[in-house]
Amino acid sequence: LFASITHAAHAAPPPVAKIDAVMKGWTGTKTPGCAVAVTQAGKVTFAKGYGMADLERNVPITPATVFDIGSVSKQFTAATIHLLAAEGKLSLADDLRKHLPQLPALAKQPVTILNLMNHTGGLRDYEAILIFSGRKIADVASSAETLDALARQRGYELEPGTKWKYSNTGYFVLAQIVERASKQAMADAVQ
Repeated sequence: LFASITHAAHAAPPPVAKIDAVMKGWTGTKTPGCAVAVTQAGKVTFAKGYGMADLERNVPITPATVFDIGSVSKQFTAATIHLLAAEGKLSLADDLRKHLPQLPALAKQPVTILNLMNHTGGLRDYEAILIFSGRKIADVASSAETLDALARQRGYELEPGTKWKYSNTGYFVLAQIVERASKQAMADAVQ
């Protein structure tokens, strides 16, 4: 967990004792913890880790701990897709192949952008595809390598639009569509 508090530029220094009191429940060594940062006028005036980052290895959280954001980025990807649709740069009804023609048409009906957003695209898990192709789970694949692996699929996991199944692949593909439709890197398009 990461928390960030922004103080007004003219505010007094952050009340460290009060922050410590609020965070008391996350200071143990038996449960995950939290990192807190307070900024004033764009500068960090307080940063402290509370509790543990890794229980198995007994690693505490510090102000420098890097947190995996997990699937938090999906909401920003979906919002950016909606903005691009409002700008007329894509449609939620578009076949994903309109934007990524290298991906195969392997189903009776096209996989739409809306299918991908709703986790009903039916695409196979890209991490599993990469592992089956000989990569290790710790290997980092580029977007181009991942798209290439997806292009070599011989079938989808599910018929598009027929069943919900959580899909990291769908959101990876949506990020690629954002880059193509916006003609910008995903980070820039989200900004």
